[in-house]
Amino acid sequence: MREGNWMLVEYYDEEKVELYDLSADASETLNVAGREPARVATMCAALAAWRKSVNAQENKPNPDFDPSQFRKLYLDVDASRFDPPKAAQADWEKMWRWRKLMDSVPSVASKKE
Repeated sequence: MREGNWMLVEYYDEEKVELYDLSADASETLNVAGREPARVATMCAALAAWRKSVNAQENKPNPDFDPSQFRKLYLDVDASRFDPPKAAQADWEKMWRWRKLMDSVPSVASKKE
């Protein structure tokens, strides 16, 4: 959400917010949410009010969410940075382990069957 030079980012999977002052940090490298709690609260309230006004669907926590799996799959490994032509054997092995782990996670469709 943007409000003037301020940008608020909400993360549902980790229940956290980030706040950036784009006039001083256009690259969004310095999260100032910790030192601007009042602004965070105001912007979060405005965002919640906007969602309600447009009848936005609310996100609900996934009861099967596994934080350790999430970390292994999405935080510990950044597959988008894997460069096959330049990868060393250790890099390939890391990606093979990651792919095997990704393949082991059941899809939503398979859970419904």
